[in-house]
Amino acid sequence: MAEGNRRKFPLDLVQNLETESQKAKNYTIFDLFKTTRVRQRMLIMPNAAMCYYGLSMNPTLLGGDKYFTFILAGFIEISAIFIVLFLVDRVGRKIMVFSGFFLTACVMSATFFVSENKKIVLIGMVITGKLTTKAAYNTLYLYTPELFPTLIRSTAVGLCSMVARFGATIASFLAMWLDKKKR
Repeated sequence: MAEGNRRKFPLDLVQNLETESQKAKNYTIFDLFKTTRVRQRMLIMPNAAMCYYGLSMNPTLLGGDKYFTFILAGFIEISAIFIVLFLVDRVGRKIMVFSGFFLTACVMSATFFVSENKKIVLIGMVITGKLTTKAAYNTLYLYTPELFPTLIRSTAVGLCSMVARFGATIASFLAMWLDKKKR
């Protein structure tokens, strides 16, 4: 390229680049566990996945017409995507994640105070919880890369995603266990 521009290429530039690349530190997965703050952030995704998949795995456990409940759950998932698209840049990622999971916790906690013979109210509360947790979970995929330092960001997101699958797996077993315990 230097010849094409009729310029002389500085050889010391190449030597400087080589020495800098040799000095560059390689970051590993163990760097994610060095600080407490990063370790705490690593726990967000698996817990979020457990909440989301716990509500999503089997919406027909609530009773009622299983086809209507399943279609309603799918409609709520699509609605949550549009809510995130509309609000994420207006409200902010952190507020979306916090408020989504806070509202999910409030709604799911309130289900303990509703009697089982009020199926419509219970289904409405679970669907609301599913809407808020889906919105928070979708936003979390946008927000997770921003939580980690630049040098280990891709490693952190990959590890968070992998560990989140363990949370999802645990959620499916919890759903089956709770269903058996309920009977």
